[in-house]
Amino acid sequence: MKRFLEVVIVLTYLFSAVVTEDPPGKCQRRIYQITGNSGVIKSPGYPKSYNPLQTCIWRIIVKKGYRIHLYFDPHFDVTRTKACREEYVMVSTRRQRFTYFNVVRTSKDSVVFCGDQKPSNVTSPGNEMWVRFKSRYGGRRGFKAWFGAEDIDECSEFAKGGCHHDCLNTPGSFRCTCRLGYHLSPDRKRCVEDIVISFSKRRYNASVEATAPPGTSIITVHANTGNSKRSLRYYIISVNGKRVRAKTRTRFDMDPEIGTISIRRKLKINAVYRLRVKARYRNVSSSYAMVIVRATSPLKKPRLSADEGLKFPSPIYSVIIPYTMIVGQTILHLRAEKSEGLTNSSIRYRVQSVDPFNRSPFFSLNPIKGSLKIDRDLTDLISGEKPANFVLQVIARAQENPNVFASTQVSIVIVPEYAGNNYVKSSMEAVNNRSFIVLSSDRLRSHKNASFYNKKKSSRGRTEFSLHRLFRRPSLEAQRISNADLKFNKIIREIKREVADDLIVDERARSGVVSVRLGPSTVASANRLSDIIEELNCSMPTADCSDTEYHSRYRTFDGTCNNLDNPLWGAATTPYTRMLDPIYYDVNGLSDPAGFPDQPYAPELPSPHRVSKEFIIHVTEASGNKNRYSHMMMQWGQFLDHDLSFTAESEGAEKCFLPNCDRSPGDYEPPCFPIMYADGSGCTMFTRSAAACQTDNENVTPREQLNTITSFIDGSQIYGSSIELAENLRDFDSKKGHLKITRPRYLLPFVKSPFNPPLNLCQLFGGCYDAGDFRVNEQIALVAMHTLWVREHNRIADILFEINKHWNAERIFHEARKIIGAILQHITYSHYLPKILGADFLPPYHGYTNVHPGILNVFATSAFRFGHSMVRPKFAMLDANYDPVAPDVPLIKAFFNNKLIQREGIEPVLLGLLANESQSTSREIAAGLTKHLFQQPESEHGFDLAALNIQRGRDHGLPGYGAWRRECNLSHADIFQETTYEIKNATSRQILHDLYEDVEYADLWVAGLAEDPLPEAMVGPTLHCILKEQFRRLRDGDRFWYENGVFTVEQLDEIGKTSLSRVLCDNIYGIVSVQKDSFIAAKDELKRVECTQIPSMDLTKWRENQPSVPEPLGTWSEWVYTVRKPTGSWAVSIADDICPSSMMDIECQLADGSPTQSSGQVIHCKERVGVYCRNREQAGDKNVCMDYRFRFLCSSIEKPVSQGLRSLTTTLTLSKPDTQCNTGRYPSDFPLSFDTVQHITIAHAYTNEPNSEYMFAGKDKGQPKKRFLISFDVKKITRRAIVHSAKLYLYLLKFGAGSEGDETARSPSNSLELYQIISTDWHAENTTSVIPWHQDYLGIGKDVTKKRLTQSKSLQPGEGQRWIELDIQHAVRNWQIRNQPNYGLLLKVRKESNADALMKFASRDHPLLDLHPKLVVCLTIPPW
Repeated sequence: MKRFLEVVIVLTYLFSAVVTEDPPGKCQRRIYQITGNSGVIKSPGYPKSYNPLQTCIWRIIVKKGYRIHLYFDPHFDVTRTKACREEYVMVSTRRQRFTYFNVVRTSKDSVVFCGDQKPSNVTSPGNEMWVRFKSRYGGRRGFKAWFGAEDIDECSEFAKGGCHHDCLNTPGSFRCTCRLGYHLSPDRKRCVEDIVISFSKRRYNASVEATAPPGTSIITVHANTGNSKRSLRYYIISVNGKRVRAKTRTRFDMDPEIGTISIRRKLKINAVYRLRVKARYRNVSSSYAMVIVRATSPLKKPRLSADEGLKFPSPIYSVIIPYTMIVGQTILHLRAEKSEGLTNSSIRYRVQSVDPFNRSPFFSLNPIKGSLKIDRDLTDLISGEKPANFVLQVIARAQENPNVFASTQVSIVIVPEYAGNNYVKSSMEAVNNRSFIVLSSDRLRSHKNASFYNKKKSSRGRTEFSLHRLFRRPSLEAQRISNADLKFNKIIREIKREVADDLIVDERARSGVVSVRLGPSTVASANRLSDIIEELNCSMPTADCSDTEYHSRYRTFDGTCNNLDNPLWGAATTPYTRMLDPIYYDVNGLSDPAGFPDQPYAPELPSPHRVSKEFIIHVTEASGNKNRYSHMMMQWGQFLDHDLSFTAESEGAEKCFLPNCDRSPGDYEPPCFPIMYADGSGCTMFTRSAAACQTDNENVTPREQLNTITSFIDGSQIYGSSIELAENLRDFDSKKGHLKITRPRYLLPFVKSPFNPPLNLCQLFGGCYDAGDFRVNEQIALVAMHTLWVREHNRIADILFEINKHWNAERIFHEARKIIGAILQHITYSHYLPKILGADFLPPYHGYTNVHPGILNVFATSAFRFGHSMVRPKFAMLDANYDPVAPDVPLIKAFFNNKLIQREGIEPVLLGLLANESQSTSREIAAGLTKHLFQQPESEHGFDLAALNIQRGRDHGLPGYGAWRRECNLSHADIFQETTYEIKNATSRQILHDLYEDVEYADLWVAGLAEDPLPEAMVGPTLHCILKEQFRRLRDGDRFWYENGVFTVEQLDEIGKTSLSRVLCDNIYGIVSVQKDSFIAAKDELKRVECTQIPSMDLTKWRENQPSVPEPLGTWSEWVYTVRKPTGSWAVSIADDICPSSMMDIECQLADGSPTQSSGQVIHCKERVGVYCRNREQAGDKNVCMDYRFRFLCSSIEKPVSQGLRSLTTTLTLSKPDTQCNTGRYPSDFPLSFDTVQHITIAHAYTNEPNSEYMFAGKDKGQPKKRFLISFDVKKITRRAIVHSAKLYLYLLKFGAGSEGDETARSPSNSLELYQIISTDWHAENTTSVIPWHQDYLGIGKDVTKKRLTQSKSLQPGEGQRWIELDIQHAVRNWQIRNQPNYGLLLKVRKESNADALMKFASRDHPLLDLHPKLVVCLTIPPW
């Protein structure tokens, strides 16, 4: 740029005219004003001598956006005087006004030159420059200078010119630009996001009676902003082409927030109004739509009296709520029932208080919905244990006829926490003695006179219900756990009933509707809940992993000990895992699914029967699929599913056999959850799934269903999920490791033990086959698959027996089972899943990792049930030439038809699966599943599988479709018109919109079937996301995965050769040919090959020439000795520190080697923890713990590779806390800052979180509570120092995870409490929630001070990125002058029982140093 400027100046000198043309040596004018982009100025007479006493002034002006560059000729000659005062050339940015006596000097806006040295070049900051020449003596050459205009780069010199995003320099100016997705605001500097607003429809149509009164709602329009969810404002722009202005009195109003158009003035009969409406986001973006409103003629209606028009179901409602309920939470929904004459009328609700104290309202009533919400904090109402009472009068009025109204009374009782403590014992006795009435819950939520016109309703499918129950029988272990869960719920319900009886004494109120909004953690304290849980004697399954030789070679039957560090991962009778937290709609979100009565928090969902009727296409003829996948695809999916998951029914299901079907609470007595028909004509019987029982009194978890079989692909449907069942299926007489099979047709054995009524149904369908999974009897193709794999096991066992004569039957059985498991895994991942999810659905296998392999609840309950749409309406029966051997079997005759298998064998069924195509994945489902499922001859119809799937998803608390879209990174959608990328069929979208309206609450199984499949896959993006995650976990989290070194390289190569076609060839008698890939249908013989051309496994690779000597699979560690502390004797290490691999067993002794029993003390010898002894647990003269030692048996079995922490990228709002001392009050104070010495989060007995960049307090849903310990070294505070303040500053990164904008889903406010540790010292490396404390999690008054030192301000869920200040002056003074040992501090949340209330703080190991905890002590040290 500078070089360019010099060229311009030279050219100007050569070609431009001289600016001044004055007589030699004189200035004719005092000021010369020069414009233009370049020019020349010079002293008078230059290059001749100038005259004395001259003053010449030049004002140079160029265009705005440019600056002036002045370049002097080297031959500069002006008389040098003292300070250049008498002769000079001054260049300045403004005109200088001064007298002779002013001192001329260089300043911030001027520069002065004199003498004969060339002046430096001068550049002005703006577009104006002043040059002043003054002479007193004359006689010198003077000066000559060139000037040129230089463009100002505003972008680089003025902070991007004030631009928000990017700045682009232009000649003489600049302009701001925005990044992609943004545009300039009207100020031309700030960038705003491109908000593309679109209405759900371009044109809306609505009709309303012309006589409808003002305020009547006509229609609600909806617009959205795509992926970014923004709050829009709605306006009416014009009516019939006439623009609507602020003062225009139009006939319509529009709610600016929700887009509801209502009547403002009376309409003309039969008139048509065209409303142009606008949706706007601030002043950024807008969109328009047309609404056509037709004012119809009024229908003649009979005049109604107040009594016959409206009526509340109950004359009085009573609601009992805890004072901890948060503001904005709904506590009651009121519905006035309309008679037939008011069917189309709108109802408005209003409330008036009859509270005698006339306090400001604590509650508000939605005038349209009738929902009663909390408006003010209730905590101030409670004084001691006395409840507070409110009485409200609610009036419902018909809008079209104000004379028609109804009223009811609402009594609200606000109780303190743990209002049911006094009723725990009596409630447990009532439940144990079974003296309570089965329908006792009716007194809680009675709905007498539920409607004007009671109808005789009936439950349908009684025989089918018994069959359904037969196949959902829980195991004995599941029965025990489920029974404890059911009993816990009954006790809590009984406590709530007794609380209601005590608080509601008015008989009139008792006869009305009583709603108790108290959850387990609010109705009873942790100690009382502990009494209940102890009474239930509930415990989850345990694992014995001590047989190291067996566990290193083979799986257990029940799935335990796969992961030796987490032996119950993937085991039978353990809870399902979750991708997303469950959503239940009782007061604490713990149990009740959407659809239960009296749910003020739940969305209104359509009946599953209605969804099935309107969305599902019920087909009776097969249509195939575009990929020509065989019907074997469907059958393999069901066979695989029965290897992975089995959800048994809850205990107590017999009471669900004959529901009233009137939506009364009695219909929903646990564990019943009937499926109501939309028209109210009846219901389908339905039992909730068996769930895990509560085991932690301080952590009551949401309902989590049990998977009663193993989660692994291990052939559990063949061998069973318990050792008892496996041994029952084995043929111990064969001596070859066989499974039982009947001859001569080689079919499955029959169940010998009969079932008790009403489950004694096996005789109806030719006996029940016995297999690893009783569901084998459901349909004929499933029986055939089970039989096929029993034959394959026995075939492999025979070969192993021949090549390894020294193997006993036990060894042969387990080796054959191991090979079968590998074949199942290989076929599933190499042949089946690539067709379902695409060829590269998973990354390559890199080995065993520490990932939970458990089955996801959403997988078992919804996602994998996509296969129901693949079932053909009929099963073909073919011979070895693929010709019909019998008529096709419709589904209604395929269920429980073991007589057909006994007559025809399994071969015709399996060959029929190979020859025919399965249905495509869509909303088309065989009518045999949706209308005739399990139907028996005496029944008119069967179950509806679609309705069962929908209800099961709700039973399990699965979030709606919108939540899964977010989880799978799909675009946000409020309405189904925004799902065009995933659901391309407009009809499907419209039906879903009519059923659900809101995408958020749509059932996942329904919306998943509506999605179009991804390329090379059979499912859409949402189901693909879930299935991919599940099968990744199953592979990577399985220690016995067939590629994880379980087999030799040669054996693994042989397994890779096998296929389902090979298994069929080896086990179907008389088979001639088969397609190479059984999952692709072959329509002609050219696509089939002889079985000799199908690769087979060479089992000689399993030959063992001589008996192998088992290597030692475990070694004992060195003895670890306990350390005595004031609290007892404690282990100083945990298993992970001692055993580099997995820990298998523990041995504990006294320190001298004596047995621990000889000590006579209570000690704890626990695997993965060590040994510890608490002084407080000892009695008599042995109240001080002795010294002990322990050692671990460390396994040589491979330990899974840790997955590590997920990298989280977040933008933190960094700020510094105000750590200034109060020098106004204590002038001599100065601050001392201390950094953390150590910290740890405790949550488990055997693990901790040392050296983590975070510290946690509180708990997440379904997780144990967390507390953290922190310590500082304050020894440099001398005893002479006077401590005036000591503040602990902690940076809160996040608190809770409540749904944004959904007040009912958020946890209550909470605060952080701080206690001083007083019992013993601790070290982050070996401290847990148990070690080394008097009481788990540090007992109040024992391990920490009885009273908390301080408490933070109340924090709301969602808060984060802020400093929390805690005053710990008392603790510092204790350490400084009271000689109390400095063991550090304990921090916990005040309300630990609240789910979803986890606080996350930055620790000293956080990468951002500015966020580290800080202890700042302000003190004064006296001079004496």
